[in-house]
Amino acid sequence: MSGNFERKSAQQKKMQYAKTICLCLGFLALGVAIALPGPTLPTLAYNMNYTIMGISFVLPARAVGYLFGSILSGMVLNKLNQQLMIFSSLFVSSIGLVLVPWVKAVLLGVVMSSIGVSMGFLDTGGNVMCLRIWGEKKSEPFMQMLHFSFALGATAAPLIAQPFILDLSNSSLANNVSTTSETQISNVYWAYTIAAALACLVSLSFLVLSCTKAAKMVSNQQNTIKKEGKAFRWTMLGLLFIFFMVYVGMEVAFGLYIFTFATAGATNFSKDQGTALNSVFWGFFAFGRFISIFVSKILSPNGLLRIDLLGTILSTALLLCYPLYSTSAIFLLWVGVALYGLSIASTFPTGISWAEQYITINGRAASTLVVGAALGEMICPLVVGKFVEENPMTLMYFTTGCTGICTVTYMLLQWLASSKGKRNKRIEIEERETTGSTGTEEAIELLNDIDQTNKSTA
Repeated sequence: MSGNFERKSAQQKKMQYAKTICLCLGFLALGVAIALPGPTLPTLAYNMNYTIMGISFVLPARAVGYLFGSILSGMVLNKLNQQLMIFSSLFVSSIGLVLVPWVKAVLLGVVMSSIGVSMGFLDTGGNVMCLRIWGEKKSEPFMQMLHFSFALGATAAPLIAQPFILDLSNSSLANNVSTTSETQISNVYWAYTIAAALACLVSLSFLVLSCTKAAKMVSNQQNTIKKEGKAFRWTMLGLLFIFFMVYVGMEVAFGLYIFTFATAGATNFSKDQGTALNSVFWGFFAFGRFISIFVSKILSPNGLLRIDLLGTILSTALLLCYPLYSTSAIFLLWVGVALYGLSIASTFPTGISWAEQYITINGRAASTLVVGAALGEMICPLVVGKFVEENPMTLMYFTTGCTGICTVTYMLLQWLASSKGKRNKRIEIEERETTGSTGTEEAIELLNDIDQTNKSTA
């Protein structure tokens, strides 16, 4: 009897790891797809006889789709086979990526929107699936691993694109004389074909998983949500919505336009130098998420978030001072970009883990956070893209402002959460009081634990 139980337990463990590996590969493909337009945008604009500002509409179009996909996935997440849902989202992404270099104007917006919808499903479904696979207590390092995979894909995207993009000067983009050959147009196609092939191959692994018998998961989420209180829960979700909207917005805008900043600014970097700077950002971003897998086992989510915000403040201050050292100490630009990528790396997964200490992150809650992220992705690149060609320093001004908003929002979140206490201990007290299974001394001891926890996180 015990032998059968051990075999079932071992099989379940293998299935957990198999699903996690597939999720990581899915987020790797997601990272490539999201970051690829950054270095390829000038080439796409040149091939289509657009300026960068003229083609920047594709990013909000993708973000609108991302927003719709995030909302829809939150509504249907519990009703569909999650593996089949993620298979569909990756497969649709692969088709869209193949089409991007070959369509123009309205059709390009439609294609990017469809890619965005599939990304919204993958992002929301992937995060919730990871939480369900490992549970609240064990999921944090795997959540960091999931988002490290995304960063790894984003780091690889400029390297994938580099052989297939044109070396364009700022004047070429401004005048955009149509002298591009058929060979040049087809070259950028290969970058998107590679990204599409990756998404398609990973989607097949989820198709296989969807055919396996899924383990039934018993959830107490509805009961715990009721005990959290509507006012507290929705206030927390509202502030988290703002935090993730601003954070993801500045992350995506920076990743998309740092190449343009480098090649169109006073530095006048070449294509290779701009690509290298872009890769430094995503490389340190990926490295930050990698080390967070291990650091998250040592530091609390609150401690890790504070370090992230401190590093972000320092790096944005350094980047804001770029005009002061642009001719005398250009290496500081590389340092600032690297520190910025490292600092913001673990903010998203750590933010989810932090929130989970105080409220239940179910499908709708995850959808709320991802919708905020989608709005940030939609609005921020549009704002920056409108001005970055004329004044590349717009990117640094915008990043500094977003950092300030994130810092203030985090302070409000921490104040609100500390006044309520951590979810598990709060619910434990309520359950013991309801059942009458705890004495006065035990209740006082638990309350003291909460007070000590709040003081340590304050």
